[in-house]
Amino acid sequence: EKYQSIFFKLESSGHGCDISMSAEESSGLFKIVAEAIDNCIRHSQACSIKAEVKLIDRYLIQFSISDNGAGFDLDTVAETKRHSGLKRICEYANQINAHVAFHSNVGRGTQVVVAKPIEKQRARFYTRLVALF
Repeated sequence: EKYQSIFFKLESSGHGCDISMSAEESSGLFKIVAEAIDNCIRHSQACSIKAEVKLIDRYLIQFSISDNGAGFDLDTVAETKRHSGLKRICEYANQINAHVAFHSNVGRGTQVVVAKPIEKQRARFYTRLVALF
């Protein structure tokens, strides 16, 4: 009831290639997305959360989770012990060789961007992405 508008958008950059990820990579990406969404719900007081997936240059998959909530000062949060969700996201990214960036402004929301290099394989791109959600 508190969150009336939660939007999920699956977006591809238009490349028609087939990719596959290992179970560990898929699980790691799922954990990152789930943790980021959980952080939005628990802390942001947002009324809109958007998750996007993009295939960039055929060999890089990018997840972006953003909200229109309260946001926070990254420097202030880093100095406190109230950032375990952000630490978990970084740990999951490290485990699967992904890169993560946090963008947040007080009063303007937060965005978590995760980029993971991928290899061209035989499995269908969209089938794998849908499995993550």
